[in-house]
Amino acid sequence: MKYLIYLFVIVAFFDMFTQLPIITPMAQSLGAAPFVMGLAVGVYSVSNMLGNVLAGRSIDRIGAKKVLILGLGLTSLILLFYTLVQTGYQLVMLRFVHGVTAGLLAPSAFTLMAQTTKAGRQGRDMAQSGAVVGTAAILGPAFSGIVGAKFGLSWIFLSVSFLMMACALLAGFLVPKELHRPGEVEKKEEATGGLFFLFKIRSLVNAYIGCFSVTFTLGIVTYVLPLKVQLLSLGSAAAGTMISTFGIVAIAVFLLPTNRIFDRYDPQNLMLIGMIIISLSMAVLASVAEAGLIYGAMGIFGLGFAFMFPSMNKIIVQTVAEEHRGKAFGVFYALFSLGVIGGSMGVGTLDLALDAAYLFGAGVVLVLAILVGRRKYGTRKSK
Repeated sequence: MKYLIYLFVIVAFFDMFTQLPIITPMAQSLGAAPFVMGLAVGVYSVSNMLGNVLAGRSIDRIGAKKVLILGLGLTSLILLFYTLVQTGYQLVMLRFVHGVTAGLLAPSAFTLMAQTTKAGRQGRDMAQSGAVVGTAAILGPAFSGIVGAKFGLSWIFLSVSFLMMACALLAGFLVPKELHRPGEVEKKEEATGGLFFLFKIRSLVNAYIGCFSVTFTLGIVTYVLPLKVQLLSLGSAAAGTMISTFGIVAIAVFLLPTNRIFDRYDPQNLMLIGMIIISLSMAVLASVAEAGLIYGAMGIFGLGFAFMFPSMNKIIVQTVAEEHRGKAFGVFYALFSLGVIGGSMGVGTLDLALDAAYLFGAGVVLVLAILVGRRKYGTRKSK
């Protein structure tokens, strides 16, 4: 069952990563103005946050399985409409709806994942799920590039649509109605249908801060790195391979025996180490101008990400009772999207120089790391 859920996780992120390289060219081919092109890219992340929150509330009411099937089925249908789009504004509206339906997927898949993890293996299982996400990040753009070049953009959407519908059927037939870990003692928390009680759990809030910090820097990197590569005349393909470097390093940490650290050590401590490493990597990116050193800095970034992703997910599994995990994961992935938006828009709005943008990101993460450290160690009692 665990490996079937891994499939759902990779499909959820594969959908997003296949479209990253093609939405801007698609909008341009439709004659969209630069503003509309940017809107077509950004509106997905905004509406995805809405989908994440809706998923969280729905999972705790009707179950993760139903929300996953609904998300897969609706997203499969939405993808078919990409083949019919004729104007830039139609693309923007479709991207908004797509973001909402796709936002149902990650929280429901990770809630199912949490229900299948065994005591003593929560960290390793979350590390393996991180490897699945990293694999999607590597395969998705490659798939869209190959299929788009050989068969056209429409076949990208049709292929992913078919894949999602197939997964919806698999989920319907093979995933049990309820998944529970045998012998688990449920944690007692405030019985409420709202979200605000989650922010009373100290360690969970720390995980949310960590989530925002790592995606904030990722937003800066995806915004600034292609511009720096262009400025240094390193070739058009260099930015993509440099960004992929962080994913490859993270996957290696997730899958090698190093993943045992996530079950041996306090996840908040590992998350703090990851935040410090990411801050260091951003400072290095600001100070280097050679391709090899940039690859090395992105490798450091990947190491920091590898420390953080399983740790943050493990905190959710450990601190939130099963009946509230949908909301907890929904908020987590909403912050995931918000961080990317905030990082890219922040440096754009401030009109920072390229190296200054990296230093800005390093400073933000370091400040947030200090905040998390004070929240964890500043009081004797920490939830």
